[in-house]
Amino acid sequence: MATILRPPGPKGVPLLGNLPDFGRDTLGFLTQCAREYGDIVSLRLGGWPTLLISHPEFAEYVLVKHHRNFVKNTFFW
Repeated sequence: MATILRPPGPKGVPLLGNLPDFGRDTLGFLTQCAREYGDIVSLRLGGWPTLLISHPEFAEYVLVKHHRNFVKNTFFW
């Protein structure tokens, strides 16, 4: 089985991942993640692997230019 490579990110806790920090101070947590880990950060929100994209060009690539190639879960909205 192939290994999935993920960008760096905060470790989180078992089962909940990064949800405790995310829920405690969402903006502060995401800002700190971007500062510490860079423009693409790997997070786990509960059981959902999530990427934080904080560079405008990368966001445009994912959300506009190549949106069909990326899964966007509608669970949160």
